[in-house]
Amino acid sequence: MKLTCSQMEVLISFYLENELSSSLKKQVEEHLFECETCMAKYNMVKSMISDIKNSYAESASFTKTDSSSSNSEQYKIFKNNLSAYMDNELPNNESIKIKKFTISNKKARKDLEDSYNIRRLMTDSFNKTASDT
Repeated sequence: MKLTCSQMEVLISFYLENELSSSLKKQVEEHLFECETCMAKYNMVKSMISDIKNSYAESASFTKTDSSSSNSEQYKIFKNNLSAYMDNELPNNESIKIKKFTISNKKARKDLEDSYNIRRLMTDSFNKTASDT
């Protein structure tokens, strides 16, 4: 029995995680060999999974190393990127690192909360001044 492309869409992730029986695995491999479209989807999913795993590994190493110290290298990176993070100017992988560090570090959470409060007060003050004039 030959697999269809729609069946392949479901099976690709299972194939990548090595969760298929040997006979089904062989059918998937045959289909990938014959179908350029499914091979392209396979390569795309494989790349996405690899990127996610790499991002997770980077984030884990970012939060592991001395995350409690306000003098740590990670904390310095956090402080340097805080404004860009709040303005959504960081790439996704950097934003994720900041989020994970903030979750794991009480001082970083406090700094982020304080920054948002200052921003809110400044916005309120600006709006009040603008409406008064």
